[in-house]
Amino acid sequence: MKVAVRPFDHCPELQRGIDRLRTLIFPHMPEAYDVEWHHDVWRWLESHPLAE
Repeated sequence: MKVAVRPFDHCPELQRGIDRLRTLIFPHMPEAYDVEWHHDVWRWLESHPLAE
């Protein structure tokens, strides 16, 4: 199975909402609060050659 990763429209308001939702869903996990790490992972997935 191949998964398509589409670009995100990097709207700051929407991004803040996603970050807040992640911390509400996983309040017990410290990595849920590491916003930059999540942004880096998604940027890497977006640019990876197999993401096409």
